[in-house]
Amino acid sequence: ELGLDKDVKSILLDVPAIEYLPLFASKRISLSTLLNFTTKDLKKMGVLDDEVCEAILDKAHEYFKNMQAEEKYSLPEFSDVPEPSAPPEPSTPTEPEEILSEPTAPPLSPDDDTKLWCQTECVICLDVQTSSVFLPCGHVCCCRDCSKKVELCPMCRTTISSRFILTVS
Repeated sequence: ELGLDKDVKSILLDVPAIEYLPLFASKRISLSTLLNFTTKDLKKMGVLDDEVCEAILDKAHEYFKNMQAEEKYSLPEFSDVPEPSAPPEPSTPTEPEEILSEPTAPPLSPDDDTKLWCQTECVICLDVQTSSVFLPCGHVCCCRDCSKKVELCPMCRTTISSRFILTVS
């Protein structure tokens, strides 16, 4: 929830749709993005209740109109400070040679000791190791048996369109 846009957070708290705070944060939804959403977009994202979708969209548009009204009345009509005609100069000079310099991180060369993936236990039964990949989100968090019983990813609540079973060779 730390990465959640403050305007979107305020909208979700006003609706109230507090349970969707983590979903909106994980998708990094901003107010401008939300204003372009439809009910169908919200449902695709995981907000399944029609009334909640409509309430979120209505509150977003109302919030935006209020923001515009506040800006209109809070800005002075005339400014004594002249606006600069040129863009501000960069604080540190950037030479083309600096931009094209060598990377500072060492190159990744996987060897026998490098672990690219590790197994964990199923988040539902907490017993069997994970073996199912959910699409479209790509989370690997359930065993084969538990993955058959869920329609939404337990990690991000995205609707699961398909599943793949991982096999270790």
